[in-house]
Amino acid sequence: MSIDVHTYIGHYAFRQLRGNTAEGLLSYMKRFGVERAAVANLSGVFYRNTQPANEELAAAIRPFPGRFIPFAVINPTYAGWRDDLEACHRLGMKGLRLYPQYHDYKLADPRLGKLLEAAHDLNMPVAFTRWLEDPRQRSWMDPGEELKIDDLLPVVAGNPGTFLILNAYMYPVKDEHLRVFRAAQIYFDTVVASATARGWSGYDLLGLLKELGPERFLFGSGYPMRDPVSAQIRLKLQTELDPRAREAIWSGNARRLLKIS
Repeated sequence: MSIDVHTYIGHYAFRQLRGNTAEGLLSYMKRFGVERAAVANLSGVFYRNTQPANEELAAAIRPFPGRFIPFAVINPTYAGWRDDLEACHRLGMKGLRLYPQYHDYKLADPRLGKLLEAAHDLNMPVAFTRWLEDPRQRSWMDPGEELKIDDLLPVVAGNPGTFLILNAYMYPVKDEHLRVFRAAQIYFDTVVASATARGWSGYDLLGLLKELGPERFLFGSGYPMRDPVSAQIRLKLQTELDPRAREAIWSGNARRLLKIS
């Protein structure tokens, strides 16, 4: 059984999704042997105020205790973000997902720094996503911006004690990036991580695993934005991983870091 740290319910503004309800997500989990899923409400990326989406998420997963790990979508430029964060914490949200590309703020914005401090105080991990959709196939209405490692590096370096989750596919990863990563509490999900090709990153998934250690990696599918079959195959192709490392990525690391009994 695995733990998927990157899934969604809710609606994407620019194309139709299938299986984007709590019931649909649960069906995927049963089919692919996923014990639990960290889930956010995609609608919160597009609502002017994200909090109703977080409340929708809490209501949607309530009938399925023990299967979902709710992550809140928070916008630090919204005047009431602190109240939203505290409300989400009371609702049992275990982490945050942030989308500066869609909420129109820079990573150097001091409001983001305050949000990261608040998340650290609440012991809530904060996840960033390189993109929701590959810009090469985006809608003309989608801003089509992506987060780059070079942009995120000051955030990581400036918040070494904050539990951050990035996509393993946020290349190009350079040696100077790795030095910062090793000193920070940073982890990577395997969403859209290249299984074998180095591309122009210098490090494929196996290379990053060797450099940072398997304890830094968490299985993530991106469902329903992405096909979960490819996410499963990417890890299964890593034949050089020993069984202990493989189990840690599939579920052990998430169980330890998210304090799942």
